[in-house]
Amino acid sequence: MPSRRFVIAAVGCVLLPACGPAPAPDAPPPALHPVTTLEADIAEMVPALLDKYRVPGASVAVLVDRDIVIARGFGLLRAGEDARPVSEHSVFQAASLS
Repeated sequence: MPSRRFVIAAVGCVLLPACGPAPAPDAPPPALHPVTTLEADIAEMVPALLDKYRVPGASVAVLVDRDIVIARGFGLLRAGEDARPVSEHSVFQAASLS
């Protein structure tokens, strides 16, 4: 079973546009994904990944030109009956994101 660090790093890679194939040199740059559509995609994808890899919770932030355009928490801070939900202000240790 993958570690929590792997899952957090995987979620980050899924959200990075650089993870996709590079456009052809002659092709125009792809249009930016509208924030509302991206937010809906994240809201659908992240809970499914948390469930699949049995991770209690994660927070996701998307930045555009140094501005936070999306910040949201998913799941619980830790597994258990008295667990609090993750918010956009929850703090987690970060694994290598490079």
